[in-house]
Amino acid sequence: MVLTFTCVWLQTTPDLFGGELPREVLVWFTAIGAFGQALGAIVYPELAAKYRSRPRQLIVHQQPGNDLIPPREHFVGYEEERSRISRLFDRFPPPGWRRLLHPASWRDEDNTQPALVVVITGAPGTGKSQLANQLAREFRKRFPDGVRRIDLQGDRTDFDETHLDLGERESEEPQRAEEVEQGGRRPWGPLRWWGRKHPEPETDTGTGLADDSGTPVGPWAPRNEYSLLEEALDSIGDSPRGPRRNLEQTWRRLTDGRRLLLVLENAASPEQIRPLIPNSPLSAVLVTSRRSFARPGAFADTDFDWETVELSGFADDEVGLELLERLAPVSDSASDPEEERQLRRQIVAHCQKLPIALGMCGMRLAAPAGNDARDLLTALGHVDQTPLVHAPYGFRASFTAAFQQCDRDGRLLLRRMAVTGVYQIADYSAAALLDKPRHKAAEALDELHARFLIDPLGEAEDGHARYQLHQLAADTLRARTAHDFGLGQDEKPAWSEESDRLARERLLYVYTWLAEQAAETLSHTGDGFGQGAVVPPDLIDRLGIRAPTHPQAWLERDREFLLGCAWVAGADGQPEVGRRLVRAFAAMCQTVRTHWDEWGEAVRAQRQLADAEGDPHAVAMAMLDESEYAGSRGDYDRGVTLAEAARDAFVAQGAHPRWRARSLRALGGNLQRRGDLDDARRELEHAESIFARYEETWWQARTRCNLAEVDTHVGTYAEAQRLLEQARDAFDAAGDPDHGQHTRILLAEVLNRRGHDLEAWSLLQHVRTRALEESKEGYVARCLRAMGALDSDTLERQYLLLAQKEEGSTDVGSRLPGSTAWRKARARRRSWSHRSRVAMLHEAIELLDRMGDVWGVHWTRLTLGLTLIRDGYFTKGARELDRATEGFAELADRLWRARSHRIIAERLLAAAVEHVTGSSEPVPAGIGVSTPSFKYRIDTAYAHARSAVDAYAEIGDRSGQIRAQLLLARILRAAHRPHDVDAPLRAAERLAQEHGMPHFAEEAKRLRRVLGEGGTRDHATVAEYWPIS
Repeated sequence: MVLTFTCVWLQTTPDLFGGELPREVLVWFTAIGAFGQALGAIVYPELAAKYRSRPRQLIVHQQPGNDLIPPREHFVGYEEERSRISRLFDRFPPPGWRRLLHPASWRDEDNTQPALVVVITGAPGTGKSQLANQLAREFRKRFPDGVRRIDLQGDRTDFDETHLDLGERESEEPQRAEEVEQGGRRPWGPLRWWGRKHPEPETDTGTGLADDSGTPVGPWAPRNEYSLLEEALDSIGDSPRGPRRNLEQTWRRLTDGRRLLLVLENAASPEQIRPLIPNSPLSAVLVTSRRSFARPGAFADTDFDWETVELSGFADDEVGLELLERLAPVSDSASDPEEERQLRRQIVAHCQKLPIALGMCGMRLAAPAGNDARDLLTALGHVDQTPLVHAPYGFRASFTAAFQQCDRDGRLLLRRMAVTGVYQIADYSAAALLDKPRHKAAEALDELHARFLIDPLGEAEDGHARYQLHQLAADTLRARTAHDFGLGQDEKPAWSEESDRLARERLLYVYTWLAEQAAETLSHTGDGFGQGAVVPPDLIDRLGIRAPTHPQAWLERDREFLLGCAWVAGADGQPEVGRRLVRAFAAMCQTVRTHWDEWGEAVRAQRQLADAEGDPHAVAMAMLDESEYAGSRGDYDRGVTLAEAARDAFVAQGAHPRWRARSLRALGGNLQRRGDLDDARRELEHAESIFARYEETWWQARTRCNLAEVDTHVGTYAEAQRLLEQARDAFDAAGDPDHGQHTRILLAEVLNRRGHDLEAWSLLQHVRTRALEESKEGYVARCLRAMGALDSDTLERQYLLLAQKEEGSTDVGSRLPGSTAWRKARARRRSWSHRSRVAMLHEAIELLDRMGDVWGVHWTRLTLGLTLIRDGYFTKGARELDRATEGFAELADRLWRARSHRIIAERLLAAAVEHVTGSSEPVPAGIGVSTPSFKYRIDTAYAHARSAVDAYAEIGDRSGQIRAQLLLARILRAAHRPHDVDAPLRAAERLAQEHGMPHFAEEAKRLRRVLGEGGTRDHATVAEYWPIS
């Protein structure tokens, strides 16, 4: 009416104010009036029809949102989630004049569009309900028809069972009038038995309910659709009775076209929500649920869509600190406010950033007689004191409610994860804990994941998905009993200590079997891992366990838990099980050359468990494995002692000769690394002959690799190459790619010593490519180290000679810019340039450091320093060499400390000579001695040579000591000190004669003639007498 009156008045302005207003204004007034009247004539019928179709009364409560839970005064966090939900609610226009400016008010209502449904899910204690109710209060003015909250769970003491979803078929018939109360709620809990023909089953708590089908326990159960529709209709002033179908139709009719916001708490499934969704695109539903609504295919039959927002606790520690600060501000009078904040930061970590746990801690800090931060932190660190577990409200109540909704398998699995310490679990370990087939265990894990009681860790490279149990949940499960959780009598025996022990025993058996299967696949030792009756054969078949398809990836993922299982086996009185597990573990580590710290712990555990077992053969095997580890870590003296003890034990027991041969091989390897080359060769040749006699080809190949290392050490490279080629062929025939790659790397290093750098580069490139494809970082690092040590100029020269030989001409095309040959040559030079090789060495150091191979890091750093000095970067190289020698000293690897000093001195001498001449041509004695750079390098080389002589003498390595003395004489001659040359040469000659090394004695005599004061040969030519090794 007002609109019509205004429009008519505007159209009559020319008659009323014709002489008083400008003509343009009168024209505009007339046009606006005509447009408004026409618009009213079009819109009014539509509005009138819609108004007449709406019910006269919807909600009897005049204050919308009056049944929401009380708001939290100190609500913080979840800014990203709140922003996302706010964007979804932008489709609903705000009230008042701002409504006219909102784009949604300009569009016609689309009655085919459904109401907005937002589901907030998350683990117990993440604050789902608080967030939903906070948002409802924030948006309530956009829904003038009301904001209603309905709890989709019901307490068994308040609701009739016909209104709860207990797994039984729901009746379409209405209840008797005398049984119906609001929402199916009983009038008074204590009188619920009155008039019943059969009493309810008794439980310890009066509220538990559990059966073989896995019905949830506890006082709470999901309400059915009939109960929920009754309460929804009653909340809008309409309480009809009848079949559920009629109630749903009534609800849809009454909510048609309305602006209504529903908050539905504790939804069990989308099907429980569907009948409550208002029949209006102007309405919205906020849902909270303890189970996931986002799993693909979980609810394929659902006929409506929803948006999922998942909560996982505060994203940042600072948010948790803010909540504590709001609840209990840090006093300005505190002795050390910064220390207080650091303590509170640790409290946030203990609470796992869960709002409900932080709220509990904040209230305790704020209480006049409550804890201070230090006392609270101490209490949180003890399971028997922490309020998060023992206080009846807060996290414990939230977790208990979620736990009781699980099925029986889920509850039992959570309990056994907590008491056995298996906080990270896969399907095979879950099968062992439950004593059920693996596919059943996987179903239980999926259900627990859907209920946010375990967190997914993703699928590892071994192909197994793993999940994690939070520490707070584990503490609660260990501290509370079956009675506390309201479990029935038939479920309590599974929570007994005997049941826990049997579950732990099955777990040990499964992991022992898996470790031995993986070791048999990886090691190729022929030790028969898995033979014997330690693991019940029917257990593996019953659980459906399969051997790891990717043994190395499986070892990478489960190595820490494997060691834990070994100690648990010892504590449970099963040393044989534990020993076999760690022996298989050690064999895998030795094969892949990774996880050094865990490998050391495994061999020590194997020795202790073998002693506890009392089996002399097991003790000897443990000493043999420990000897291998000691040698790999540079403790050669201990390696020799253990190998000799193992050898003597095997002989005394009358063990199979191959065990004596294996101890001889370990002994020879440690002697070789210690520098006792003659003794090492004798033991290794003896071991090889035994392996050959008993046709142990794989072990014979490994022994040949050790012999090749001896030949490399003394400089007989052709013999070393022959042995390595034989070992390579044997490993390939045995189908052992790991040792095949190891042998090829050794072969490439020998080819480099023989001057075949290009062939070595090609071989290393091939091994590196395969290792990258198989994710074998240890072999990648070794290839990078060997490739980085090669010389760019030598590689380029050999490549051009090869090209000239194959093509019959020089590589002329490589000098034509843009040609294919030019591009290939450019890429080739880039691949083995100084910068590329240094980058390779740095990458190798990073890989080895990440793997825990400290010895390998120092060796690679030594290679890097030598490479930098050879390529002209003396200062950087010297710095790396110092770090390498210090590292070997820290490891107590005296042989490599001595060897590194000698190698450094040799390389510095070569670099000093080349710096003076610009080439490797001979230089007259004394030339360049006065230049500062030459003098500095020669003095540094002299210091390292002296250190090498002393270090070799300390460990009794006479051949190394003689070599260092010969090198010292060459350095003194290069420094133009011919009068000092004679002393180290005479000492070397004497040592060689005393220890039966005639070739060294002859070499010392020859150098005395050449380098002495009367000698005429210069030091650069003499360097050819003893090539750098």
